[in-house]
Amino acid sequence: MSQHPPQQQPENSKLPVAQTEEDYSGVFESDMFQVDENYFRKPRPARIEVFNIEQSDFEVKVRLLGDHILWGNYLWNASKCLSQHFYENQHLIKDKTVVELGAAGGLPSLTCGKLGAKKVVITDIGHEDLIDNLKKNVELNFGENCTHVEVRPHAWGEKLEETFGVGEKKETFDVIILSDLLFNHICHHQLLDSCEYLSHPNTIIYVSYTHHRPWLIKEDLKLFKLAKERNFSVEHYFDKKYPPMFENDPGDVEERSTVHVQIMRPRHISLN
Repeated sequence: MSQHPPQQQPENSKLPVAQTEEDYSGVFESDMFQVDENYFRKPRPARIEVFNIEQSDFEVKVRLLGDHILWGNYLWNASKCLSQHFYENQHLIKDKTVVELGAAGGLPSLTCGKLGAKKVVITDIGHEDLIDNLKKNVELNFGENCTHVEVRPHAWGEKLEETFGVGEKKETFDVIILSDLLFNHICHHQLLDSCEYLSHPNTIIYVSYTHHRPWLIKEDLKLFKLAKERNFSVEHYFDKKYPPMFENDPGDVEERSTVHVQIMRPRHISLN
């Protein structure tokens, strides 16, 4: 989950998140000059979390940044959900070419690299710390001489020809992964620009997400409306429950505990 920071209310925040003009009522009723207790704390160190599959020896090590404005410091439920699904359905990935957009820690694409994908490209916006951390994750899981998994900086919709080639050298992918990216409403068009450029007629785009701000569900789902307008098919795939990422956040707990997965394909190709 990356590219741009969501307007999500942090745990234990004392001010509500304002999304519309009406929402601003009461925002400044608290002491606006009060300094948050965490303001002067030292940055948290990076840490390694291990994703594993129960009753198996399969695991992926994910180094997460201690703090990051683009939320690259969390192992998101949506990424765990897709990774487990790929493990349980390895034929979806084996011998496929895979690209992940807005990868943050890169769990789903790292998982694909371990499940027999022919080629995996992990991307996120070109912040040096994010890209360096993704490269560390590749080395952590595949060693220094890995050739089938690579990291590239990519801001959605930008420098597509420079990053992925043009003409006969243009890269397209069998699988595109969008994990917990819907929150970034202002970049839906750019995200679809990248999806279009990187797709061939049989590409499958896996979109996993949670409505972390349930009051903005309609805005989240506009991605799929735009996708249909741009000649993608969109089909519900499955849902899965997890503990909410931020237990004390506002909004319906049931919704904040649900990972939704949808599939998109270019040109309305049948899923059968």
